[in-house]
Formats: sequence, C-alpha cells, structure tokens
Amino acid sequence: MIMIQRVVNFFYRRRRGFLYSAGLVAILYYALSYLKSKLLNYRSKANQSRIAKENLKKRFEQNQEDCLFTIATFLPHLSRQCLEIYDVESIISKLGQMRKGSTSPMTNSTGSLPGEESNPAEDPQKLTPEKSKVELWNEIKQLSFIRNFVAIHILSLISIFIHIQINMVGRLIYIESVIGESNEEVDQHNTSTPSNVSFETQKQYLSFSWWFVNRGWKSIGIKVQDILARELESISIRERLTYQQLWEIINQLRNKLEYEVFDQKHMILEALMPNDLAGEREVISQLEGRPVPDDYEINPNLRRLLDETKDFIECQDFDIVRLKVVDTLFSIFDTEVRNNIFNAQLSSENGEENIDMSLPLPKILPTLSKLLGPILEQHYNLYLKEVSKLKGLQAFSAIIYSSFQYYED
Repeated sequence: MIMIQRVVNFFYRRRRGFLYSAGLVAILYYALSYLKSKLLNYRSKANQSRIAKENLKKRFEQNQEDCLFTIATFLPHLSRQCLEIYDVESIISKLGQMRKGSTSPMTNSTGSLPGEESNPAEDPQKLTPEKSKVELWNEIKQLSFIRNFVAIHILSLISIFIHIQINMVGRLIYIESVIGESNEEVDQHNTSTPSNVSFETQKQYLSFSWWFVNRGWKSIGIKVQDILARELESISIRERLTYQQLWEIINQLRNKLEYEVFDQKHMILEALMPNDLAGEREVISQLEGRPVPDDYEINPNLRRLLDETKDFIECQDFDIVRLKVVDTLFSIFDTEVRNNIFNAQLSSENGEENIDMSLPLPKILPTLSKLLGPILEQHYNLYLKEVSKLKGLQAFSAIIYSSFQYYED
C-alpha cells in the first residue's frame, strides 16, 4: 500500500510536467501526422503533375510527327503540279529532237548551245532553227531556276501552315481529354466542353489546307516566275559559271523575291487561305464532294478557328520562323548544287573535285532542273526532315499548342 501511495504522490506532485509532456507528445504526433499528410499530398500532386507533363509532352511530340506525315502526303500532288507547269523536260526533249534532225555543223558536245560558230553570210532561212534553239535554251534557263525557287517556298509555307493547323486541333483534343480524365461522368460524345468544337468542325478546318495545295501556291508561283524571268534575262546562255558565281546569282534572286513577294504579308495570307466566302465555300465543297449552296454560312466555331489561324500567319513569329525555314532549305539546296553539279561534273572530267572551275550554263541547267525532285519528294525527304528539327518551328508550334481560346456556339 505504501508503495502505491508513493507512486500516486510522485505522479501527483509532477502532474503538471506529465500533462505538459503528454500535450507536447500529442502536439508532436498531430504535427508529424499533418506533415506526413502534406508530404504525401505534395508527392501525389507532384506525381500527377509529372504524369500530366509527360502526357502533354507525348501528345505534343505525336502532333509534330502528325505534321511531318501530313506534309509528306501533300508533296506528290504539289510535285506533279510543278512538273506540269514548269515543264523543263519537254523542252529538253524538243531540243534533243531538233539536234538529231539538224544538219548544221554547229552542233557541239554541250548539246545544242547555239551560235558559237555562226556564219554571218548564211541564208536567214537557215538561221531559224538556231534562233529557235536559243529561245528553248532561255526557257530552260528560266524554268530551271523558277521551279526550284517555287518548290522551296512551297515547302516552307506548307510546313508552317500544317504545323499551325495540327497544333490548333491537337490543343483542342488535349483540353477535352484533360476534362474527360478529371470528370469520369462526362459523356464522351458530348461536345459541350470548354473547347466546344465538334469533330465535324475540326475536319472542316483541317480541309482548308486544300486551298494552298491546289490554288494558293500558284499565285506565289506566278509572282516568282514573273520576277525571276525578268532578272534572268541578263544572263547569257553562253556564260560559264563557277559554283560561287552561280550561288551569288541564286542569293540575288532570293533577296529580290523576299523584297517583292514574301515581305508582302497579304500575298502570303491569300495564298495560304481563301480571302472571301466564295473561296471558303469551294474548300467545303471539295470536302463534301458536292457544291454547297450560295447562302452557305461558315459556322461560328470554324470562323473563329480560321480567324485565329490568320492571326498566327500575320504575327511576327511567323515571319521569323519562315525565314529560318527558308534559310535551312536553301542551305540544303546549296549542298545539292555543289555536289550534284560542280563536284560531280568536274571530278568526272578532271579526276578531282574543284568547284573553283567553271562550267558552261548548258551543262549546269539540266542537272539544276532535276533538283526539284528531292525538294518535293514524299519519302526520305532530307529537306522536310531538317525543317522538322528546327527549334524555331518547334517553339512556334509550342506557342500555338499552349495557347487557348474559348469557343462556344
């Protein structure tokens, strides 16, 4: 009994200390529990954020692959049109037929470079074929340059435009998927999401690439052809050019086009997108496979998507990216010109590579004209591959993908 009493007295005398200690233990327990809860919550949110970022990154990267695939599908059609409009091959064939049928001793190993040994006393009637050859060679000269310049600018514009379209649609799909994941009760077929853009509207919007592929690029081509034909008149078909001289000509022509064509934003906008209701109805008609009535109206969400696309085309970032894309394409073209024309021909003639040596223009032009093929090649396209790697284009795509506008009916 005495022992129990002593224990009781011991605890009684120190009751405040024990209560304080108990309270402190309780506080520490609840504090640790709170911190543990917060830590678990933080780790959970961090994990969710990491998963969300990885998901966003994967979707974005998939979008860029979709852009690459979509651009490639348009290239065969664009290539066929370029070959038909800027038909160098038929002129070369006609020149070959004239050479075979000609009895003139002036035919030389360059295949028809005319007039180098002409006799002033010849009958004018006999000079007609020779004059015809000069005209044909001048056409070859012009079209060989024109088709390559047109192809490069076609590829640059279609690349950026498709990146705008695919990333805008990808953005809408991503937003809808995030909302669907956050609320399992959302009806997957309900279009009343914050993006509020139906699948049909998205399909109509994507179909507007038809305009540039079938209509718009030709307006660019006409301008390029007019300017280059004028600038190339001063270059004689009898000239000999080194690689450096040829590339100086190409750079001069490129600068001329930048100033007179591609600095005019309205020309690019009208090439990429129709500028009136008639053009927009034509695009929708092509999608639906039948004419749409004259009173057909573009639905509000599609109109907002088209307007937002025009805003991106008219922004300064578009100009910066376009110049970077064009720089990249011409850099590859430079390598192709050097390797396929100068290195190939001079090394075959002299047994060594020497790009400082000159070649007659008639030896340059046939190969130059063939460089169109790789630019608009659907498979294994080095030009397109290098463009897709450009950080500027990826950054522009990221801006589009991460921007958001509210759409409602």
